[in-house]
Amino acid sequence: GENHMKKYFNNIKVYILLDLIFYCILILSSSLLSVLLIQFIDGGYKTRFAPILISYGVLIIVYLISAYICNLLQWKYGIKFRKSLSLDYFSSVLNQKPKEYYNHPVNYYTEFNTQDVKAIEADYLMPMLSMIKSVLTLLIQFFVLKVYIDTYILLIVMALAILSLGIPKLTAKKISSLRENVVTQMKEFQWFSQNLLGGYPWVNPRTKQAFCKENEAHLDKQLNTEYTYGRFKSLSLVLNTSPNMIITFICLLLVGVSLKNGTMTFGVASALMMNIGTFIEPFSEMVYCINTMQSATTIKNNFLQFIKKHLHTQKMNTMQEVDSIHLKNLHYKTDEFLLEIDDLVLEKGKKYLIVGDNGAGKSTLLRILSKQLLEYDGSIVMESGEVCKDIRQLDTSNQIVYLQQKEQLFLTDYENNITVFGSYPYDKSKLIPNIKRENPLKEMSGGEKKVLLLDRVFNMNLPFILLDEPFAELSQDNRLKYYEYLLSQDNGIIIVSHDNMCEDKFDGIIHMKKKDSVTRVTLC
Repeated sequence: GENHMKKYFNNIKVYILLDLIFYCILILSSSLLSVLLIQFIDGGYKTRFAPILISYGVLIIVYLISAYICNLLQWKYGIKFRKSLSLDYFSSVLNQKPKEYYNHPVNYYTEFNTQDVKAIEADYLMPMLSMIKSVLTLLIQFFVLKVYIDTYILLIVMALAILSLGIPKLTAKKISSLRENVVTQMKEFQWFSQNLLGGYPWVNPRTKQAFCKENEAHLDKQLNTEYTYGRFKSLSLVLNTSPNMIITFICLLLVGVSLKNGTMTFGVASALMMNIGTFIEPFSEMVYCINTMQSATTIKNNFLQFIKKHLHTQKMNTMQEVDSIHLKNLHYKTDEFLLEIDDLVLEKGKKYLIVGDNGAGKSTLLRILSKQLLEYDGSIVMESGEVCKDIRQLDTSNQIVYLQQKEQLFLTDYENNITVFGSYPYDKSKLIPNIKRENPLKEMSGGEKKVLLLDRVFNMNLPFILLDEPFAELSQDNRLKYYEYLLSQDNGIIIVSHDNMCEDKFDGIIHMKKKDSVTRVTLC
């Protein structure tokens, strides 16, 4: 997993290096401003008034330009970093096996790809770089100011600040745990809200109050989790702030003694007290960064584990020519039934109609053939002459396409929808003629959307086309057109349908009969 993180850092290392260079210029100019302040107060206003003011103005310009460039570079590498993470995460989601993918609802993946990936950038990448910048700040400030300020005072201040770094360890683990609880609870509340709002048709004057109470109960649970986190974080912030005030007090004591003994000028004293924050702030920043990075560790590790497991998938072999698909001694068990197929051969170019009672497993059979379900006993092999290969070991994307009852329309134009964003060439000649295709996607009726999905399937023009109740939302005339069309094609068609239309024109009828929770399959 950490190798992947190194890859993401390598993608932005040039921008990070430039950011650190300009940050050094920024801090150096800030330190030199303090030097000019010392010189000005200690008599420079009498002998070098104009040169000091001019130099001061130039350094301000350098500081502001450097600050702008640093901020710009942070935006640049932050976005580039998040893009790399997001692309790898999305690819890894798609690389999951169907069973793994369906373990989570879609919004789980979208939330991780937005909220959690953003958190890795904001709470891991940026704090890490901020800690590097804090070290640079200390080094530059120390070596510039030690010319004017007693080294022992600077060392005492820095030593005290270093000791304050131990404070985050007292709270970091607890904060990380509480923050993880907040994230988990927030996701649960979002899922619950979506589920509750999905029951809108059941809302009426009698049930509305119950819906509201149920929502309030889960909302309170989420907000209480956030309050627990906020209460402990408030204590943590107070603990982290107290050392700064103590360090300032000690510094004030040392400066007072030095002024009283005549070992420090007023200019040096003024500059030191004005810049005490430049020594304390980097350590405060480190404290904050340690806490923040600790809180993001769980999210980062979950991301890296997921990427490590799914980013790279084993490449599967393909078969260019397939004569038939052979199902032999297949057993697949669900909570409702056991599907048993002793021997079933589906030949290329032939048309098969699957019939059976509701709940017999017709859609399940298509999902098995399309490799959406892989946990079965027995075998399904693709045969080409004497060559037989198990489909679980094959890439079948050039052989089989499956149109489910409820399919996804993409938020794009018609051509992208049927070519799946250009994955398949657009060939209008493959599509059924004389069917209405005029309305924009957002205005399509259910039947028009189904036409678009059928266009997608037939445009792919694969050897085997699996269809699950594909014409349910079409008019009677259009159903007949599609039956005549698909029966005239060279593709092998396996279709689930309750229609009795054109049944006698199919090459085979696959009967699925369920008895005593066992579904047996026969081909007639």
